[in-house]
Amino acid sequence: MKAILKRQFSQLHRQTGTLFGILLFIILFTGTWSLAHENLNLWVQFKPLNKELLPLDKLLIKGEYLLGENGFNSVKLASIDHPIITFCQGMGNCSLQLNAQTGEEIRLTEVISPMVNLHKNLFMGFSGRLFISLFGFVFALLLITGIVIHHRKIYQLFRLRFNQGHRLFFFDLHNVIGLLSYPWLVVFALTGALSGLGAFGTLMLAKYVEPNAPAQVMMKLMGQSTPTSFEWSASSPNELLIQLSKEKPEFIPETINWKNKSTAEQQITISGSHLYLPSTTNFEQFSFAGLDNYRVTEKSSVSQQFWTRTFIAVQPLHYGQYLWTGSANFSLSALHCLMGMMACVLTFSGLVIWLLKKPINISSRLVLGSCIGLIFASTCLIPIAIFSALSPILSFFSIWLITLLFYSFYLQVIQLTFLILTLSSAILLISVFSHLFITHASLWWISCALLISAIFYFLIGLFLLKRA
Repeated sequence: MKAILKRQFSQLHRQTGTLFGILLFIILFTGTWSLAHENLNLWVQFKPLNKELLPLDKLLIKGEYLLGENGFNSVKLASIDHPIITFCQGMGNCSLQLNAQTGEEIRLTEVISPMVNLHKNLFMGFSGRLFISLFGFVFALLLITGIVIHHRKIYQLFRLRFNQGHRLFFFDLHNVIGLLSYPWLVVFALTGALSGLGAFGTLMLAKYVEPNAPAQVMMKLMGQSTPTSFEWSASSPNELLIQLSKEKPEFIPETINWKNKSTAEQQITISGSHLYLPSTTNFEQFSFAGLDNYRVTEKSSVSQQFWTRTFIAVQPLHYGQYLWTGSANFSLSALHCLMGMMACVLTFSGLVIWLLKKPINISSRLVLGSCIGLIFASTCLIPIAIFSALSPILSFFSIWLITLLFYSFYLQVIQLTFLILTLSSAILLISVFSHLFITHASLWWISCALLISAIFYFLIGLFLLKRA
């Protein structure tokens, strides 16, 4: 009975991986790159950015000079790691960015915006986000069936046979990566599923919980503001942040929003993160009213119920936002990114195992072409952002499609794979070495990630070529 059950789980694992493997690879690959998209935008600027930050009030005056006093109603604050202050007129509508070290206007190029949108919603809005979330359950199913298949022989998952054929190598690689990164893969799967479906479920159930006012459900979930005991006022946003840091040293401000700016009814809301509290800026806020910024209210996810707080924690865990962990921020962010890379290799190695079980045909060409084409198209976005004014979306999908066409008609598939992976590796290496002495100090990990990717691309292509 156990043998029959194991065979059924093994068959379910293979069939699920075969059916959804390409889409799962696309989601994981674009998601991993998306983790670094803001830092990558800064990395391609060829600016050292190694000075102290200017006072906030001075930066706000410069923003008002360029946009007008009421030309913005929110700002994303700069930090030592990301010294760019962004002025916005609304959600997703940000028209000005300043170098917070010099006060000069800077135009950040969205290097991998096609990949970010592809991961978020497949360019299909909320319906696309729901579709992506479903793959969290697909990924979870693969993880469960995978561990069930091998649960009695865990020790065998640590072996990596290099000289017994390429299929056995990829089989061992698949097992080793799956075992070493298993806890993080579970987090990716569950948080990915909940990030979209949780919001959808809330919207669907709201009309039944509050038939007459469904919007009240979302308001309750966002939490209620409560008065605080602060007894001080501040004449400027910069002084406001200084006073707030004294009263709440565990609070890390990230954004400032204005309502009725420069009027007697002015309200300033400072949003951010609390140390050791996994949450988002939508739930951690302090509000100040009047021109003297005196009356104060506070909102925090601490006041929420356990399950609501669990749902709130999904977003920072899924997107690798670890600012709330304090000194562990960088280490956990780097580990999160590394585990994302391993998830991509896990999916790719599973697809290669399936491809090597049968002769190369049109279906295997399309599978391999889709994966390698995505890798090559994403790599080309970096030099395109640096040296060209071409649309990243048009360039990305054009390169991906052209690569896929080559795989459809060119007979030497393994040689083509080696050529494309080697070219991708060379592009990344050139990009990394061009930034050796001019990149902002805190962005060295971007160079390391690109360097690791370059070496891995070349080694995988070389391994396939030698055993073709």
